[in-house]
Amino acid sequence: MTGAKRSPFLPDVQTMKEAGYNIVVESLSGVFLPANTPDKIVGALSDAMREASRSKEMIESLARSGSEPAFQTSAEFTQTIKFEIVRWAPVVKASGFVALD
Repeated sequence: MTGAKRSPFLPDVQTMKEAGYNIVVESLSGVFLPANTPDKIVGALSDAMREASRSKEMIESLARSGSEPAFQTSAEFTQTIKFEIVRWAPVVKASGFVALD
C-alpha cells in the first residue's frame, strides 16, 4: 500500500511508510483544459467540480474504489502537477523511457 493511510479494502496491510519505507504515492486525477481557456470557463468548471466532489453520490462512488474526493482549485492543481513532474522526472529518466512522437 503506497498511500498515506491504509486501504479500507485491506485494513490489515501496512502502508509502505508503516513498513519503514519513506514512500507515499497516491493516485491523482483531474480535469485538464486547453491553454488560454477563458478564466470565466475555468471558474465555472471549477465551481461545478467542487460541488460534485461534495455530493453524496460522488463520495460514495469514490469510496467503493478506496478513494475519497480531495478538491483543489485550478491554481492548487497546477502546483500539484508541477510538483509531481519534478518529483518523478529523475525516476522516468533513470528508467530510460523515451516518449515516441
